[in-house]
Amino acid sequence: MHLRTIKVTSALLACMSAAGCSLDVMPVHYSWVNSARNANKPIERGPNAPGAFKKTWNFTQVGGYLFDPSKIEIAEGVARLKESNEPKGPKYSTAREKAVMEASRNASYVALDSFVEKTGPKHQGEIRYQLSNDGSKWFYHDGKAWVSAFPVTHNSNTAQDVNSKITTFHTEAGAGNLHIRMFLISPKGAEPVELQEIEVGGIAPRTDGWD
Repeated sequence: MHLRTIKVTSALLACMSAAGCSLDVMPVHYSWVNSARNANKPIERGPNAPGAFKKTWNFTQVGGYLFDPSKIEIAEGVARLKESNEPKGPKYSTAREKAVMEASRNASYVALDSFVEKTGPKHQGEIRYQLSNDGSKWFYHDGKAWVSAFPVTHNSNTAQDVNSKITTFHTEAGAGNLHIRMFLISPKGAEPVELQEIEVGGIAPRTDGWD
């Protein structure tokens, strides 16, 4: 016998109290079944867990990123700082708040497990990151927890720090759609900065097709 799970709402209770209303004619969405079944179930983790994914952001094309083209360019498979046109100034911009990229392509997740960057062949500078679960609120890890990066927009972490702390992001910042903000930093204005790839591992939201 196949049992159905009914999501009880105020409208359903009103229907049940009315004459002639039968549960047999109430539509059941199977996402309700899964939600009820998995409400208190711990999220399985690891590469073989249901919903496990690896998502890669690379720079083989310009589309999908927001940045200031006067400071950053995407070319030869990398995102990199542009050389300055000022003959007496530093070779690269040292203003980290202006050399920022945001990945507008995102990934839905309920948990995150890994964060790995691959830099370009000429890279000598720094790259730091902030994460967001909705593209508007940005977070960094302050050594104790994931906290808001506002109002100091350059509060950020290295890829190694993000990777070591990312498993708590969903509990401290929330699940949602992962967005990544990248700060390309040339500390003295002489170091080239190149980012070739970011790979993130995690668990996607449960779907009706998991059973």
